[in-house]
Amino acid sequence: MKEIEKNTVAGKGQMVNSSEVSFLGNPSAKTRILVVGNSITRHGPLAEIGWERDWGMAASAPEKDYVHRLYQMLTESGKDVLMRIRQCAFWEINFLNEDILSNYNEERDFGADIIVFRLGENVPKENFPYFADALEKFINYIRKENAKLVLTTCFWYNSGIDDDIRAYAKKLGVSVTELGDLGDDAEMKAIGLFWHVGVANHPGDKGMEKIAERVFNAMNKD
Repeated sequence: MKEIEKNTVAGKGQMVNSSEVSFLGNPSAKTRILVVGNSITRHGPLAEIGWERDWGMAASAPEKDYVHRLYQMLTESGKDVLMRIRQCAFWEINFLNEDILSNYNEERDFGADIIVFRLGENVPKENFPYFADALEKFINYIRKENAKLVLTTCFWYNSGIDDDIRAYAKKLGVSVTELGDLGDDAEMKAIGLFWHVGVANHPGDKGMEKIAERVFNAMNKD
């Protein structure tokens, strides 16, 4: 079984009990960072899968998920930032909808200086052929001119989606932050800490730390 097949957390309804938008940092900061992600970025409480928390699945505490760790790394390096975190699992499973981009007007208007794209795992297989086009349209919609773009592959190797992300990065002349090796490493996951197999196969504290480190390093590349 491929590791991504162990992710049985549904893409639908991840934020049914919580807001899709959250913030970290100084509202008047000069540097604005937009993070678009899915359950690994943030998942609201959902009792039926044993997840009662409201942060990146499956970190042990909010300050242990990759978004909070990334924020701490940035502040410790002397950067004054405002991070807008937008949970976009809805986009992953609905990007073929004609009016989908109108859901992200506030992300576009945020005017991010840096965009972290940390998505892909929940795209239905039947929609794989359309992902490359949807990815480009989505980024073009929310990205202001000259904003730095940090693209990651999926946490679990996801052929097709990962290749499309790499191809788009090559087209733009930017690097890709590879994450697939983490999803192959049991030590990077929360196995044994949650009864639900899908939750347990999400990144635990070690995995979240590695994601944060790699995204932070990508941000600091010229």
